This record gives sequence, structure tokens and C-alpha cells, in this order.
Amino acid sequence: MSITDNINSAFDTVKTNWQKVDLKKWSHDIGGSSAEAVHAALYFVLAFGAGFLLKKYLKYLISGFLLAVIMIKLLEYNSLLTINWAAVKALTGINPTADINTTANLFITWIKSNIFLFSASVIGLLLGYRLG
Repeated sequence: MSITDNINSAFDTVKTNWQKVDLKKWSHDIGGSSAEAVHAALYFVLAFGAGFLLKKYLKYLISGFLLAVIMIKLLEYNSLLTINWAAVKALTGINPTADINTTANLFITWIKSNIFLFSASVIGLLLGYRLG
């Protein structure tokens, strides 16, 4: 058997197994819709990728972040840079008049209303970090 035969055999196996999966029945059993299952799977995959990359490049990310913060604060201290925090909050979708407590409460409310997506994200992140 050649390599292409093995690859085609593997693809055929995946295809037949995927056709056997009934997302509607599975999602109905756990109390959701197939759209919610696909949405949660997307969150899981993205968080898994983020966790995997975080484990691989954590020291570089922290070093780059600290260097950027030090440079920005140094430029701001010497009045070479002025940051309009209201514009930054508006750009990120945060209410410019909101404080940290309001933002944290909004985040907790989102978690409560989307517990399935949040759980999928956390599990994906932890699994990606563990396997990275």
C-alpha cells in the first residue's frame, strides 16, 4: 500500500464516521440546538489553539508585553505620547463612563448567560495549554 492509499483510506474513515454523527440528536440530548453545538465547538477550537500557542510562546508574549508597556509609559512620562483612554474604550466597545466594576459585572453576566460557550472555551484553553 502506498502513502496516498493510506491517506485516502484515513480520509474515507473520517468521512464515514462524520456521516454517522447526528449533531441534532446529540445536541437535543444535552438540551441545545445544533447551532449551539457548532458555536461551542468553534469556541473550543479557538481556545485550544490559543492555549497551545500560549504554552509555546508564553515567555516571548510576556517579554514583548512588558517591553511595550515600559516603552509606552516612558513615552507618556516624557510627554511624547498622550493616550485618549475614552477613545480606546470606545474602540474596544467598553462604555467610556464605565469603571472596572461595571465592566467586570458585564463580563460575569455574559458568562452566566453563555455558560456552555464559556465552559467550552475554558476546557479548550486548558487542554491546548496542557498539550502545547
